[in-house]
Amino acid sequence: MAEKKNKKTTSKNKEYIEFLSKVNLFENLSLFEKRNLAEYFYVRKYKAGEIVFKKGYPNVVFYILKDGELKVYIENAEIRRIKPTEYIGEIGLFIDVERTASVSAVTDSVLLGISKKDLEKFTLKFPRAGEDILYKLLKILSENIFKMNKDLPETDNKKSANLLLQQILHDGLQKPTGKKSKKIDNITSILNEEIIEKFVENDRTSSSGNSGNKNGEPFQDDLLKKIRSSLEKRTKFNFRLNVKVLYKLGKILSNSIIEMNKKFEKQENEVL
Repeated sequence: MAEKKNKKTTSKNKEYIEFLSKVNLFENLSLFEKRNLAEYFYVRKYKAGEIVFKKGYPNVVFYILKDGELKVYIENAEIRRIKPTEYIGEIGLFIDVERTASVSAVTDSVLLGISKKDLEKFTLKFPRAGEDILYKLLKILSENIFKMNKDLPETDNKKSANLLLQQILHDGLQKPTGKKSKKIDNITSILNEEIIEKFVENDRTSSSGNSGNKNGEPFQDDLLKKIRSSLEKRTKFNFRLNVKVLYKLGKILSNSIIEMNKKFEKQENEVL
């Protein structure tokens, strides 16, 4: 009986490992790393029409859709659909925040979930894999900021949206990690300034009708290349240290998205 159970467990693990290989966040991980990562995920199943979570719920779990289809909406307005291998809740991996929208199952759906705490455990236990995952998450966050920064109009006091972003990013550095993490704070501060410089540079090129760098690379790819190069130069490929710095950068970028969302809502209310 135990032998049959073990075979079933092994078969399930293999299925999840194969699925994780299709998710862009984990595609570069080794088989050994994926096998260990799969141990941290748990399964949630929803019938068509069931609510996965509502707006305002704590954002404590990162979900990846394995099978089915999900709908993201605010009140009665649908925002987007989520297909297999797509995910929701990346900001919650960095900061404690409420869900900004509701999600329900359009068809019978299977989700894999992992908590912020468990992903952090994995990234510190397997820092080389953790670094790769975090770079991809930072790219998603920077894409969101780039879009919001581009769409955000000038504020009442005529400061550009870019100046607003700079202030938000600067504010994120005012919360030190702690005495033992002074090195992390120092490196993060340097990288954060470089991020701000890239946004300013992109703002100038965008206003002249261009976007990205001189080689035609998308802004987000150029930004991540800059962060990676700068981080490797300062940490000498210390992957565990890199993971800690990238987590702090992720917190700063996530807070920036939340603050800019608040700014959007405030301006929309003023218009109404």
